[in-house]
Amino acid sequence: MHKKIFAVASMTALFAMSGCRSPENSAFDALVLNKPAPDFELQALGGGSVRLSKQRGKPIVLAFFAHG
Repeated sequence: MHKKIFAVASMTALFAMSGCRSPENSAFDALVLNKPAPDFELQALGGGSVRLSKQRGKPIVLAFFAHG
């Protein structure tokens, strides 16, 4: 029961915050939205490398992790 309440409260908070926009966000949006991401290349897990520009038209998911 507590997990359901936490999930609903979390989703409500996320929806509420998504509607909050500040003037600083507008300037950032104008610089970033509707523009291509900068091209970069990463080492693939199976060897070789993967370049972002070669993935055009394909859905991709980027996940960056830091560990110490």
